[in-house]
Amino acid sequence: MDAQDGGGEWKDTQGPLRKADAGPAPRRRRRFAPHARSWTTHPLTLSLALVIGVALAWVITVSIVRWRAQVAAEHLMQVTQEAARQAELRAQQAQREAAEREEQRQTKLQQQEALKAQAFAARQQAEEDARRAEAAAADRKEKAWAKFYRRPAFCETAATMECVNGYIRARRSFEEKWNKAEF
Repeated sequence: MDAQDGGGEWKDTQGPLRKADAGPAPRRRRRFAPHARSWTTHPLTLSLALVIGVALAWVITVSIVRWRAQVAAEHLMQVTQEAARQAELRAQQAQREAAEREEQRQTKLQQQEALKAQAFAARQQAEEDARRAEAAAADRKEKAWAKFYRRPAFCETAATMECVNGYIRARRSFEEKWNKAEF
């Protein structure tokens, strides 16, 4: 640092003393001769450093771009796999629902078939019961007729008009009483 002394002189701590009124020290002219250049300022060294810097920046940029592309591809693959998994789950769910609907439809069809079979069996049973009741009623009617009508003895050997008319009158009388439920 420079400090001022009392006599108008400057004390230069870095070099010899000089007068304050003396102008600045003359500058030395620097020559740029090839022999005075250092290797760090040589244009070939600077060009090489520039090329290496550009190449290094290029490599770093390409590496970053590739890394980002790889990350994006992995993310896309994960998203695609997740979408495929979701689609598979939806397909399985739809398949289960379709199977349940088919099972319900089959159950309903079986129930309808069972109801039809029961109705058919009930009709068959009713028809059979009606035939039996009809047969039983006819049998009761024949037994009642047999009790009601006794052929006269003279009609046993001869079939005359009087026997036939007597039979018809007896039958009409029997039918009237039968219809009135007098038996």
